[in-house]
Amino acid sequence: MTRTVSPAGRAALTAREGCLLHAYRDTTGVPTIGVGHTGRAAPPAVTVGMTITAAEADSILAADLAPIEAAVAGAVPADIGQNEFDALVSLAFNIGAKGFVGSTVVHKLATGDRAGAADAFLMWVHPPELASRRRAERMQFLRPDAPLPVPPPLAGPHLLPRPQPGLWARIVAALTTRKAA
Repeated sequence: MTRTVSPAGRAALTAREGCLLHAYRDTTGVPTIGVGHTGRAAPPAVTVGMTITAAEADSILAADLAPIEAAVAGAVPADIGQNEFDALVSLAFNIGAKGFVGSTVVHKLATGDRAGAADAFLMWVHPPELASRRRAERMQFLRPDAPLPVPPPLAGPHLLPRPQPGLWARIVAALTTRKAA
């Protein structure tokens, strides 16, 4: 089974990248559209003046994420949590699969040093505008996955405590005595 980014992880990545439905030039001057799509890794090619719909942006993002998810899954231990995986995908989406696979983040994870891997996110802050993104990815990586919800206790007459004999009589007596006083 191929590991994929969770809906929450995808939303966090989209918030970090932004989603513009008209082409613009990113900080390095590369034409970009949707959620960080440049057309370098997969179609469509991006041209200045190009526009897409929200549905197209979502579809392009899914196609752009697939090879990133595969690269991350192949480079890190299988026992990482979903938040860890999502943060790693966000990092790899931004720096590229090749940069990610050779990163200190991956090397630290391979040795079981999760704290060191989290700190290694902060090595990828060029240009400096990426510092807040890296801190957010690091925090996402360190956030424990939510525990499985505990099922509610079963209810039914056979599971309810048995009333004590005369309990209601004592309650009624206490209430009526207070009214009389």
